[in-house]
Amino acid sequence: MIDQAIVYVVDDEPSIRSSTKELAESVGLRVQTFATAQEFLRSQRPDAPGCLVLDVRLPGLSGLDLQREEQGSTSTGEGSTHTGDQGPT
Repeated sequence: MIDQAIVYVVDDEPSIRSSTKELAESVGLRVQTFATAQEFLRSQRPDAPGCLVLDVRLPGLSGLDLQREEQGSTSTGEGSTHTGDQGPT
């Protein structure tokens, strides 16, 4: 049996993790949050459809690196990459 779909939020900013989780849960989605890409990779994840919401600029393994790693695995989840960085001013 396949579990309910889940949204995985990976962001090093606690307020972003929290607000993204609250938003997704408000429309009935299941959510798991992680502060780092390494934490996400070490986690046990159910055999369920999933979506990754990633911060581009994570400490250690970046969100883009994590996305590449997940695309190379047997995972069939979708992904969304975001950043709050506005570049040089």
